[in-house]
Amino acid sequence: MTKQNMLSQGEGTPAASGSLNRRSFAMTFPQLIDQAMALGMEEHSLVLLRRGHDLAERMVDGMYRPQGMPFITHLVRTASIVMAQGQPIEVVIAGLLHGVYLLHRFEGSRRRKARPANRAYLQREVGQDAEALVWGYAHLGWHGRKVIEEHLEKLASYGADRRSVLVIELANELEDHLDLAVLYRRHFPYRRRIEEYGNVCVNLAVRLGLRELGQALREAYDATLAHNLPQGVIREYTNAYELPRCTSGRKD
Repeated sequence: MTKQNMLSQGEGTPAASGSLNRRSFAMTFPQLIDQAMALGMEEHSLVLLRRGHDLAERMVDGMYRPQGMPFITHLVRTASIVMAQGQPIEVVIAGLLHGVYLLHRFEGSRRRKARPANRAYLQREVGQDAEALVWGYAHLGWHGRKVIEEHLEKLASYGADRRSVLVIELANELEDHLDLAVLYRRHFPYRRRIEEYGNVCVNLAVRLGLRELGQALREAYDATLAHNLPQGVIREYTNAYELPRCTSGRKD
């Protein structure tokens, strides 16, 4: 089996038509609001999106993805993918904030590990339901075939919150691979990871009833495996990072 077609062997292969990869996901707040309005979201939900975005913007200011994309853009596009799955507003908000309890792990980060006061703050800003999903995302086991297969095996016993966290995780997985983003991470074992559990992620999306998301993941994985980048454009970072503060060309 070649690396290029290895993802065609997953169970429940989604139909090729209507793939999410053929849509333009929101990468800015106005685009996210446009998407929400096109889906008929009520004003209350739009206000929650504004609040969630402004909170995320403050919390991730100065942070970037390895390809140089502002971290807030990653959060917006992940939320856009979640929204495209027809998820409730609290799940979309959680997608918009999904990484905020993990910022202390990133390269050069000056953030502290989340404390009870941080949780209380998010609960006041976006509600307890959305915050609980953000907390659940930060503590969900994910990396490695065995871990994801365990989610697949236990899916029938999972409650709504656990399933919603998996939707956010799969949306994040897709966003990670759009624009060949993982190729910009130096020494990142993307081929091994796709070969190890790409199919499992696709199958998990299908089992969750998200066939378009499964197809989009399949296409994003295959596109990643089919491309190589010149070494000179690959960043030194293997994960998200925070730039040192700089004023007039001088570090603080």
